[in-house]
Amino acid sequence: PTADVKEEQITPIDEALESVKTKIESLRNDQDKMFSSAGKLKELVLEISKASIVSSRRPSAQDS
Repeated sequence: PTADVKEEQITPIDEALESVKTKIESLRNDQDKMFSSAGKLKELVLEISKASIVSSRRPSAQDS
């Protein structure tokens, strides 16, 4: 009986490979999300820095 139980516990290689594939795919998707959000953050920071540079160069209402 113990031998039967052991055999049942062993996962078929195909199933194991499939689960590994799906895990890798989900990891890739997570990485893509991370990279895209990081890119958006960089764009935001660039826009903010540009805006601050422009506003610092622009003469204020007090000067006019």
